Amino acid sequence: MARYRSVHGFTLIELLVVIAIIGVLVGLLLPAVQQAREAARRSACTNNVKQIGLALHNYVDANKELPPSAVKATAAQTDPAWAWSAVCLPYLEELALYDDLRISTLQPSDLPGIGAAAGLGTRLAAFRCPSDTPPRETSPRKLSGGQEFGLSNYPGVNSSSVETRLWGGSGTLNGVFGSPQPISKPLGVAVVPPRKFKDITDGLSSTLMVGERAADQLKVDNNGAALSDNGRTYTSWAAISKPEQVTSTWEGPNEILGSTGEPINSIAPSWRYWNPFRSTHPGGCNFGRADGTVVFINEDISMTTYQALTTVAGGEVVGSY
Repeated sequence: MARYRSVHGFTLIELLVVIAIIGVLVGLLLPAVQQAREAARRSACTNNVKQIGLALHNYVDANKELPPSAVKATAAQTDPAWAWSAVCLPYLEELALYDDLRISTLQPSDLPGIGAAAGLGTRLAAFRCPSDTPPRETSPRKLSGGQEFGLSNYPGVNSSSVETRLWGGSGTLNGVFGSPQPISKPLGVAVVPPRKFKDITDGLSSTLMVGERAADQLKVDNNGAALSDNGRTYTSWAAISKPEQVTSTWEGPNEILGSTGEPINSIAPSWRYWNPFRSTHPGGCNFGRADGTVVFINEDISMTTYQALTTVAGGEVVGSY
C-alpha cells in the first residue's frame, strides 16, 4: 500500500510574525543607509569647499591678492557684474567655461551679443552641495534678456554684521570679501579693496573665507509665512545682478556673499537679513578657512566665537569651537 506523508505549511500567525520581523529589520536598516548616504554627501561637500579654498590660494599666487567680491567694468555699473567665484574658474579646472564667457574682457550683459549667455546658467558640481535640493537649477536673478545664473552653495564671508554689504556705512566689512572693483568711494563710507593674505592679521587658520548656504532651507520667514520663489535667497557662482545695491537683499550682496550676524541655520528677522550660512547637514555647516582647511561648525557655536572667526583683523582670541 502506498504511504503518504503529510506536509505542513506556515500558519497565518507564523507568516504575520515573519512579516513583522522583516518590517522591524527594514526599519532599523533604512536610517543607517540614510546616514551613510548623508555622510557621503557631506564628505563631497567638504571636498568642494576644500577645492574652492585651494582655487582662491592659486588665485592669490597669480594675482598677489584675493579677488574682490565682484568685478565690474566701471565704478558706475548697475548691470550684472562677475562674482568673485566666476573669476576663480580657471583655478577650478573650468578654464574652457571662463574663456567661453570672456570673463577677462567682457561683462555678463555683453554675452547675448556673442551668443554665450547660456553659459551663465551652467551647473558646476564644484559649487553645489549634493545634500541641497533646491526647487530650481538656476537662480531667478538674471540678465535683462532672461538668462538666469547658475546656482552655488558657497558664498564668500563678508561681515560679522546682520547684513552683507558692498561698502561701509552702518555695516562692517570686516570679512575676507569686501567691495566690488572698480568702485568710486561713496561719501563718508568705507570701501574695502581686495584683501591680501598679509591683511588677515588674526591668522589664516582663525578666519573664515567661504561658507555654506543651502537654497532649500529658507522656505518661510520668521512669522512662518511661505516665501515666494523670487523672495528666497539664491547664491550664484556667476554674477551679482545688482552690484550697486549697498546692503543685503535677494538681489545684491546676498547673491554672492554671507554674514555671521545671525546664527547658523537661523530664520532671519526680515527680508534684509536672509543671508545666514545654513545647510541641510544635521547640526551645522561647512566653512573654508583662509589657510585652505575646512571645518564643520555646529549651529550652537557661541555667537562671540562665530563672529570672531569672521573678522580678518579684530584681534580676538578664538578658543575651541
